[in-house]
Amino acid sequence: MSARNVNLWPVFIFGLPACVVVASFITIIIAFKTADSPVSDNAYKDGLAINKSFKAQQAAESLAIVATMRIEVLTKPSTKDTRENKPLLSVSLHADSENLPETITAKFEHPLQEQYDFSLTLIAEIDPNEPSDIWYRSPIPEVEGRWYVTLSGREPRHWEIKSEVRMADLRAVALKTSKGQALNSGLGE
Repeated sequence: MSARNVNLWPVFIFGLPACVVVASFITIIIAFKTADSPVSDNAYKDGLAINKSFKAQQAAESLAIVATMRIEVLTKPSTKDTRENKPLLSVSLHADSENLPETITAKFEHPLQEQYDFSLTLIAEIDPNEPSDIWYRSPIPEVEGRWYVTLSGREPRHWEIKSEVRMADLRAVALKTSKGQALNSGLGE
């Protein structure tokens, strides 16, 4: 054994634990400088909102609401306004009840960036080609990617349907509730 090899053992014996102690102090300093923010400022109110949303989803199930959602482009102006060549979100609702609302709300939530979230109020229109079909339409900004969508209405009672969709797949996506089955997400599953 040479003297050089013998002198390296103290470096390993004392050096590696010393590095761990220094790293621990750095971790403690980072932990105290960057305080943890609470997940929710008011967990009680958030819990009540979750229960309210769950009851609204159960109401949609009991009303057997089925929605078909798609993005389309009108080729000629509507009689109510000029929306020519702008993308429209179109939703067709079918339910056991004949009391369909005059307006529904579509809330789009981006899975990662809250600043991109938006809501639309869709107004009922009767399709001249199919008078039995009631479509809810509203202009929609041009967005891409994956979104969480919540459709909700207030008539005959508060209901909502939640799903996850890819905007590229919105040629026709069925959103429905049925006990024990997940919503059709339009993700090509």
